Amino acid sequence: MTTSKAGHTPTRDQVLVAHAAEMIARTSLSTAGFAQALAAQLYALAPAKAEAAGVPNFAALAEVGAAEPFIKATEAWLKRCQRWLGGDVEFPSWIEEAWVHALAPEWRERCVNELAARHGLI
Repeated sequence: MTTSKAGHTPTRDQVLVAHAAEMIARTSLSTAGFAQALAAQLYALAPAKAEAAGVPNFAALAEVGAAEPFIKATEAWLKRCQRWLGGDVEFPSWIEEAWVHALAPEWRERCVNELAARHGLI
């Protein structure tokens, strides 16, 4: 998938969102599933930043075993991710790498290739 149109170069966040949206539309992974994968990647790559930014730590919440905090965190995080996917709020640059890692392998490869091509790397 190439998100570029004739005469228009999409922004990096538009490229990232387009690949995630296509993956969600074409696979059995839901937006909620992608949101949880993104949160896990954020904690894997930048745990201090993730915690400071209020990203829910679903692994820690699951260990506690209480359903209500897990459900509330899931709902709030899903809304935040939906706003990024919908372009309603600005996409923070610090989540880009985790966003790419949260994509399924096929979409991750396409996304990385498109981002690299923007810099003439491929």
